[in-house]
Amino acid sequence: MTRIFGTQSVTIVPERWQTWAEKCRAQAPASRKWFTAVLAMFDESAARWIEDAVPDSWRAMRVGVVSDDDAGAKVVQRLDSSAFTLDDKKAMVSAFLSRAYNVAAGVEANPLVSIGVRVLIKNGLVEGW
Repeated sequence: MTRIFGTQSVTIVPERWQTWAEKCRAQAPASRKWFTAVLAMFDESAARWIEDAVPDSWRAMRVGVVSDDDAGAKVVQRLDSSAFTLDDKKAMVSAFLSRAYNVAAGVEANPLVSIGVRVLIKNGLVEGW
């Protein structure tokens, strides 16, 4: 939300976005782009703000999704891929848990999801990524 005071405009940022920016900043610099890539699947506006606020956080890719469940499925595909480093996967899990906790918890409890993905999410839950 933008408010104009005199000749200056002030943008009011939701507190949760600031929390998410700190979580993004806590990631390895080379992996921040994966934090914002996952976050953008669930909240495009927050991801754009974080890209401006946190160095090295420009999204690695843009993915179109139709729902949180669709986004969750795409996150699971990436977490199950060997193309990403552990730091990249931690950044993805951190964003997933930050914005779509219920979807992530459902994935973690789903026996049809690979054990590797479930362990990553569980570690993220336990360690507060």
